[in-house]
Amino acid sequence: MKPRIAVPGLAALSLLLAGCAARANSTPPALQADFSDQVNAACGQPLRYPVSDRCASLMASVGPLLQRRSALVMGVWRSCPQDNPCLRIVASQPACQIPVTGVSLSAIPQSNPVCMQLLEADYSCSALLHDSLYGLIQNRRANPRCQDARNALRDFDRNVENVRLDIQWYQTLTTGGD
Repeated sequence: MKPRIAVPGLAALSLLLAGCAARANSTPPALQADFSDQVNAACGQPLRYPVSDRCASLMASVGPLLQRRSALVMGVWRSCPQDNPCLRIVASQPACQIPVTGVSLSAIPQSNPVCMQLLEADYSCSALLHDSLYGLIQNRRANPRCQDARNALRDFDRNVENVRLDIQWYQTLTTGGD
């Protein structure tokens, strides 16, 4: 089961990117396809979290929004076991079938190369496994607060949606009077 993290933020982000697409209409089709291929390679299709630096740089002014949302998504993954991409893999793959409790993956025997290979093959899980803060949580040196992480992500998505609506109203008001 995929996480339900990407709902309002990506819808608003797609509208912000629509402005970039409108400018791209004057670009030759070969260059548009090349840029689209670059974005898909760097960002994934659909968007992969955490967002890479290359993806953020390709997205120009929207890049910082993507990076902020990415940090918030990682916060949810670190502290909410039901949203953790690694725990979803562990729960769904026969090679990893072990009882998993809480946020910890420490129950996965390091001697299980098949399971570790499955975890590392997933972009999001691999990034989470190599995340230093997640390592602290795994070793119980940090105390994650799942609801706080979810609230921060929800608030960010709500703010992006409000900006999108402001832009939409501005466009309607400034182009509607001509």
